This record gives sequence, C-alpha cells and structure tokens, in this order.
Amino acid sequence: MKIHVVSTFGIALVAALGGGGPALAGGLPQLTPEAGAQAQAITGTVIGAGVLCPQFRLLSGETISLESLPSTTPAPVLGQQLRLSGQFARASRCQQGRAFVVQAIAAAPG
Repeated sequence: MKIHVVSTFGIALVAALGGGGPALAGGLPQLTPEAGAQAQAITGTVIGAGVLCPQFRLLSGETISLESLPSTTPAPVLGQQLRLSGQFARASRCQQGRAFVVQAIAAAPG
C-alpha cells in the first residue's frame, strides 16, 4: 500500500492510494467510529452549514458536525430540532469539532 501525504497550512492529510480497503471518493479512508463506540441517539438543533458538514448543537450546548447524512431523508433545515441515530467518528473530513456519523434522522420528540 502506498501512503500519500499532502500538507496544507501545516495540516497533514494522509490518504491511502491503491488498495488496502474501501475508501471514499478522492481516496480518503472511510469514517471509523470511536473505539468501542456503540450506536446511540442524540438530540439537538441544526445550526447551519459548516466548512464541509452541517453543524448541529446538542442539548448540552456542544456543537458537532454531521457526517454521512442518509440520502433517503431530506436535508436538515436551519433551526430544525432532530433526533439522530449513529456513532461519533474517530476520524472525519468535517474539519470542525467532533463528527457524528448519522444512520437515521427523526423529528425530535416534544
């Protein structure tokens, strides 16, 4: 396996090229959940677009990025309160805080 390192503004991006497992478009490794992470549900509010991923504010006040939104559901709308199922990612392309890999979207209860 070849490893290609690209450095932009002092940030290294490592992409595996040529084999070694499935990858997203552009050669980036697939998202991986945090070690030992199990599927969980989170609730919060869509607060807008981020650098690469929509931003979401949890009920605790933490802002996270939403990664891999299901294509079968409509895009989240600014201010919409949602309950999301999925896992926090160990690595993400979002570039802003922790990322949550979304598996399912539903309206928040209440």
